[in-house]
Amino acid sequence: MVRLSFIRLTQSVVTEVSSSASTVDAALQRLPPLPSPKDLLRLYKIRAQRHLSQNFLLDNRLTNKIITMTGNIKDCYVCEVGPGPGNITRNILQNGAKHVIVIEKDRRFLPALEVIILMFFVLIVMY
Repeated sequence: MVRLSFIRLTQSVVTEVSSSASTVDAALQRLPPLPSPKDLLRLYKIRAQRHLSQNFLLDNRLTNKIITMTGNIKDCYVCEVGPGPGNITRNILQNGAKHVIVIEKDRRFLPALEVIILMFFVLIVMY
């Protein structure tokens, strides 16, 4: 029930944001910077779990290089599976993706991903 209402809330935010993109751009310029993924991992005491084959890419230069090598994603719809703390998700959004849907199995990342939702209005689906 909570997950469904959260998804509905996120969908309504995405719809509202799509209609007023210039207002959102102005608002984003006034917000403080996001905490780094490394800080979020430390804040929520999240460590990689081997049975889930987790590895966190925390180097922003590396993740940005991965995204730029995928080609032009400006105004595209992107689905990311297993975003973890959201470092690649941030780079996808910063490179101009229109909408990003992330699918995460590990519920420990929900608080860290909520920070990205508040800044970029991303739809998150928990498996």
